[in-house]
Amino acid sequence: MPEGAEESLITQPEGKAIFGNFIREDELADLNRCLHFYQINTPPRICHFISKIAHESGGLKWLKELSDGSYLEGRSDWGNTCSGDGPKYKGSGALHRTKQL
Repeated sequence: MPEGAEESLITQPEGKAIFGNFIREDELADLNRCLHFYQINTPPRICHFISKIAHESGGLKWLKELSDGSYLEGRSDWGNTCSGDGPKYKGSGALHRTKQL
C-alpha cells in the first residue's frame, strides 16, 4: 500500500458481494475514502451505511433518482425557488441526497 494510503475497509470481492454487481476501482476507492473520512470504520457503522447506499442506489445501479424531480418544484423550504430547481436538485449520489445545501 502506498505511503499515506489508508487500509481498504471494503474490498473488491466484498463490494461485488454487497452490491450484487461489479464495483469499479474508482468507485471502490471513493467509498473507502468516504468511510475513513466520516469514521465509518466499525462493523455496525459500515453495515448501516453500506445497507443504506445499497438500498438507495439499487446496488449502485442508480446514482440519480429515477423520478424526474417535478415533485420538488416550488419547495422553497429546500431552496427550490426558481423554475426547474426541482429536477435540477433531485436526488443524486449513492445516498440520493435531495435539495440544495
